[in-house]
Amino acid sequence: MKHYTIIADLFEYPYEGFDKTAHEISTELKKDYSETESLLAVFTDFTKKNSYTEMQELFMRTFEIKALCNLDVGFVLFGEDYKRGKFLVNIQQEHKKAENDCGTELGDYLPNMLKLLPKIKDEKFAGELAYTLMIPSVKQMITIFLDKKNPYLKLLQTLLMILEKDFGHLEYEQIRIIDKKTKDFFRKPGRNPEKFKKQ
Repeated sequence: MKHYTIIADLFEYPYEGFDKTAHEISTELKKDYSETESLLAVFTDFTKKNSYTEMQELFMRTFEIKALCNLDVGFVLFGEDYKRGKFLVNIQQEHKKAENDCGTELGDYLPNMLKLLPKIKDEKFAGELAYTLMIPSVKQMITIFLDKKNPYLKLLQTLLMILEKDFGHLEYEQIRIIDKKTKDFFRKPGRNPEKFKKQ
């Protein structure tokens, strides 16, 4: 699952040389996920044609200032509900256990979650985390993404393809988002998102 570490780099704040990094990562991912080639091409082509400062501006417009999309998995799933707080406490414990440095971002920040996956020693638990929480959150990010021409949308779609190829066969209960306007989230019977943590 080490490829999730390099995918996470594409969701970080762009820097000088970001276009070369994007191209290298794209080339590496296409070896095992050829179905993502056309989506990745849109993103990498955009990085080639625009400076890293322009990429920074796009990143800010997309994920920070106008917040067309929120990259905090817990917020996407639970909104401002207290359940997000409980989720953050539990996921932070997993980061600490795996010695995954979250930097200045919260534990539910998408790049941090992606970097966590390959560091979790219990592969069964890593699969459950990816299938029950990360796949639904990425789907929701894509659903609410209004700017269909934004290259970051293609990047999210690429990530979803990879997650579903790796974990889509699992038979856990996924979290369901039933009310997009009020962010009323709940799980199917039998699972408790408030206490999500390795048993």
